[in-house]
Amino acid sequence: MKNIYGLLLFSIFTVNVSFSQWQWQNPLPQGNILFGSYFLNSNTGYACGDGGTIIKTTDGGLNWNILLSQTKESVRSLHFINSLTGFACGLNKLFLKTTDAGQSWQPVSVNASANLFAVKFLNNTTGFVCGDNGELFRTADGGTVWTLIQTNTSRTLTSLAVSDSVVLTAGLYGALARSSNYGETFQTVNTGNTNYFFDVSFKNSLTGFIAGAYGTILKTTNKGLSWGASSTGTGRWFYSISFGDENTGFAASDYGNVYRTTNGGSNWTGYVTATSEYQYSLKAFDVNNVISFGNKGTIIKTSNAGINWTDYSYGFRNSLFAVDFINENYGWTCGAQGTVALTINGGSNWTRIQAGAADDFLYQIDFINSSTGYCVGEYGKIYKSTNGDTTGIHYLLLTLQDIMPCNSLMKTRAGSAVILQDC
Repeated sequence: MKNIYGLLLFSIFTVNVSFSQWQWQNPLPQGNILFGSYFLNSNTGYACGDGGTIIKTTDGGLNWNILLSQTKESVRSLHFINSLTGFACGLNKLFLKTTDAGQSWQPVSVNASANLFAVKFLNNTTGFVCGDNGELFRTADGGTVWTLIQTNTSRTLTSLAVSDSVVLTAGLYGALARSSNYGETFQTVNTGNTNYFFDVSFKNSLTGFIAGAYGTILKTTNKGLSWGASSTGTGRWFYSISFGDENTGFAASDYGNVYRTTNGGSNWTGYVTATSEYQYSLKAFDVNNVISFGNKGTIIKTSNAGINWTDYSYGFRNSLFAVDFINENYGWTCGAQGTVALTINGGSNWTRIQAGAADDFLYQIDFINSSTGYCVGEYGKIYKSTNGDTTGIHYLLLTLQDIMPCNSLMKTRAGSAVILQDC
């Protein structure tokens, strides 16, 4: 029997491929959650997420390459100060720097006590990184030395925004701190809102926005001194906000929803996208072209102001529990929501087959030959295929108790006998 841990190439767990020769096969370009993104221009951009994931595009998000971050930690934020030099931060004090456009990353020394959630630079020399316990660090030499700055809050800080001499940092439970002297000192700002804040950004030197939980979008028109609530008409959580011009902006939300404003943020309208996955980071290049990143590696784009969206990550995203190959080319995998997938070229491409009901969890799969195979799982269901491919007929043999993947299904190569062993 095949051990389920041989499925590292699938998105069963959060996977880091930086230290090995494994290659992502499904979904593509990869399947870890994407939390952050940064674009140098409309073509060249980066995204980051769980499992040390950092990916890069040079064609506006149509294709992506996985970069070697040399970490397994969750990467939460990216910022580049030029085409070669960039920084990335994440959980467990992770702080990295690249000087070769992301091809390699080296650790940066910063005396953080826990997680780091956002990194942002004001210019090539002055930058900031923030995280748990109200910690915010500042550099004035391009990222060599980082000094702890008092923010007067102990709340987790999740985001940063910079404009001229003004620096804002926002976080959980309504935390917001503001600097008017390039981040040398900060004062707390009371917005009257105590929800989680996930993103803060400026659309120009005066006007900025905060995106947060329970339908929160706040707006300032005086560089962050005071804030008022925008009308979102929803209780959805907003994780990222970006403007294409002075009037048109977009906000990434839960369950694949993206909201749009056309009146400078006063009112927002929701749009259904090409996915139902949570969206955590969004970039508007102009009023029409927007890209968004989210759960299970989803990458979606619109070219008509959010009316229609295309998913540029592809494959299936159901959890997978087992794999079986009868030779170097033919193989199957099975998992949640009745998912079975077939490859006939050694795993380079996979075709999904709906073997069981949509609520079935299939824990083990075994094929005698290219046609005949068995699949077992939740509620003791046993399925059989007699054609092995997308046209195969899968039917229920019998139902016992739950059959888990511990020698529950065996086969004899000489015939079609099935031996069941209770766990």
